[in-house]
Amino acid sequence: MREHYTASKFLPVAWIILSLLMLGVDYVTGPIIQFPVFYVFPIALATWYSGPWWGGALAAILPLGRLVFSMTWDAPWRTMEHVIVNTGIRIVAFLLLVFLIHKVITKSRDIREQRQAELKL
Repeated sequence: MREHYTASKFLPVAWIILSLLMLGVDYVTGPIIQFPVFYVFPIALATWYSGPWWGGALAAILPLGRLVFSMTWDAPWRTMEHVIVNTGIRIVAFLLLVFLIHKVITKSRDIREQRQAELKL
């Protein structure tokens, strides 16, 4: 059985750099404008090319980075409880994304292997 994930040692570095870039964009936009959809790119790419462990790690770490930013910004219209709940929601949503991408990978691999087996018959 062939593994889908690329064995490149460079890819985790790329995911970290891309994640830092997305965190930077999120920080620059400030507390009013939130773009958690930016986090989908490094999470999805890491899951697709390096596996669910990398995707899951980024799915947890990136929202926590946003949590750190929220602690430094002075935003009187929200409480820390709101920020923590929203961070938890983002982590769960991103972990669901990782799970679904991993399912697509495994199902497509199974279909490809089944077709190859049928062609050999």
